[in-house]
Amino acid sequence: MNKNASIFVVAVLFIISGIMQNLNAQKLLVLEKKGKFKTYMYPEGSAIMLSIDDTLMVQGRITSLKDSVLQLNGNIMLELSRIDHVYRERELVQFISAGALLAGLTYFVLTGFNRTLNKEYPILPAEDILLSAAVMGSGILLYQFKFKKFELGEKWQLKILDFSFED
Repeated sequence: MNKNASIFVVAVLFIISGIMQNLNAQKLLVLEKKGKFKTYMYPEGSAIMLSIDDTLMVQGRITSLKDSVLQLNGNIMLELSRIDHVYRERELVQFISAGALLAGLTYFVLTGFNRTLNKEYPILPAEDILLSAAVMGSGILLYQFKFKKFELGEKWQLKILDFSFED
């Protein structure tokens, strides 16, 4: 067998093994909007944050999904009927918030350092401090919107989908 044929055989075996791993039984926790095609899927092993009975916040990794029960962190069993809210992290808002905090701090430090090197006084003028504080303040305010709250009931519902091949 020549070199190209052996590379082709190895590549085909690699692809087949990848497909076979994806065919394993899989269970999904699905947050869906009723009457719409908007869904968020949480496979086993994914992180999730929930509120139970409007009093308790729980977050962790989904370790097991049964018919109407999910298990978090290997030790917390929750019935779907007791879950009131699901919180989803907004990654873009978190990224912009962190960027604004870093930009404000960087501007503050670089302006002070530059003015010190150039022997300009005052080292930090009031308008530079105000600008830096405003950018950092906007980052702190944006951080408050890091999570989106989905209230279960009329609009949203949780389901467990089981795609296992068991008898």
